[in-house]
Amino acid sequence: MKRLKVSIVPRTLCRCLKSVTEHYKQLRDEVRKHNKTLKEGRKTPKVKADTIWHYIVHGKTGSRKLQKIHEAHPKVNHVMKICMDFRKMIHGEEKAQTMDEWLKEAEACPLKEIRSFAKYIRKDRDAVEQTCRTAFNNGLLEGTVNKAKAFKRNMFNKAGPAVLMAKLLYAD
Repeated sequence: MKRLKVSIVPRTLCRCLKSVTEHYKQLRDEVRKHNKTLKEGRKTPKVKADTIWHYIVHGKTGSRKLQKIHEAHPKVNHVMKICMDFRKMIHGEEKAQTMDEWLKEAEACPLKEIRSFAKYIRKDRDAVEQTCRTAFNNGLLEGTVNKAKAFKRNMFNKAGPAVLMAKLLYAD
């Protein structure tokens, strides 16, 4: 007040400060309520990947959280159906869709990742169809390669190639 060279009655100053603090408290409460509604709106139950995988493989779920997600977000049903149809197609089940039907459905999906996956499948369509028709896989070869890499990591800077070769040949 001295700098401004104004004389203000202390009572007036007190009223001004009181009204400012009340207004501040009111605005703060409004912001808190708004933030609370935003926070509650974002709450979607989190479901473990194993639960989703089990649902895709078996088509059934006992998870209440997954059922709540299905009820709250209808697009999830569409995405899960696309995943389940792909699994059926890969495993060669009788009620499975054809590759063309599945690609059309997947390319119309609202989820970007599913659309890009369908685009990738379309590029390598012959290999995917061959996979669906045959029962062969390279699991045995992959296991052998994995075992060799494990030995190599284990032997790093401990011995030369001759010892590594002997260990690979005489391992169980």
